[in-house]
Amino acid sequence: MPMRFGTTLLALFLVVGLVFIVQEVMLKYSLDLTCPWCFAPLHFLSGFALGGCAAWGYFRFETFFGKFPYFFQIVLAVLITGIGWEIFEYATGMFAGQKNIVADTVVDLAMDMTGAWCAAYLMRGIFTHRKTSPLV
Repeated sequence: MPMRFGTTLLALFLVVGLVFIVQEVMLKYSLDLTCPWCFAPLHFLSGFALGGCAAWGYFRFETFFGKFPYFFQIVLAVLITGIGWEIFEYATGMFAGQKNIVADTVVDLAMDMTGAWCAAYLMRGIFTHRKTSPLV
């Protein structure tokens, strides 16, 4: 295993740790009730971390879902996880006190997808620096 896989995985775990720390601080100070837009950057960071981990797995183990295009695989993995998280939020009552649940869910999933795309683009550059197009 080349060093770049280990170094990249360590960096991704640090991002995941940052997500947990930021979320705990936000929940401790009830920012979900006083500042509802504050969770959008957190969802971007979460999507970035999940997308980075999915991309790391893609390049480490060659593929996840057969012959689907790279970006589709990464974004699909994060979308499935994001939908699962939104179902978890609804099932556990985390939406209590929020007025527009649908808008919140759409923004959360959009930020997850944006973070996943950015991570996929970055990871593609890290692991395939010899390719001419990062979108192939």
